[in-house]
Amino acid sequence: MIFQLSNTDLKFGKNSYLRGDLAFKDVVNWRMFMDFKLNNNSRVDAVDLRQYYPEKSFNDIVQPFGVVNFTGKYAGTLDRFKLNGDFKTAMGSVNVKALEMNLSATVPTYIADIKTQNFDLGKLLEDSSFSHVDLHGKIVGERI
Repeated sequence: MIFQLSNTDLKFGKNSYLRGDLAFKDVVNWRMFMDFKLNNNSRVDAVDLRQYYPEKSFNDIVQPFGVVNFTGKYAGTLDRFKLNGDFKTAMGSVNVKALEMNLSATVPTYIADIKTQNFDLGKLLEDSSFSHVDLHGKIVGERI
């Protein structure tokens, strides 16, 4: 079963919206496949995510990003996916050329090609010895 929305403007919370094409396959299965092509400046406000992810640990991670404006693509399940896009956050800009995550593996893995611009690494790491950085690199790892 496929559920698909084209040229949508899906609003949620007080300040968030997803604009573009959204497709869901196997909706009745928790491992449903999602294919999102988001454009026209989609936005997610970290505050609006609390109703869906009330866990304190999750909110501690996303709060510093504040309101995130973005354009991008997401394909996969919640635990195994590919992502690319441009993100403007309260901590700076991030361009993800390719991110592949496999959280369903015995040892979760990830690989990404990421570029940041004026990104507040110190705020992310909660370490004032770091400041705003411009980075471009490939990240490969396991575990989170």
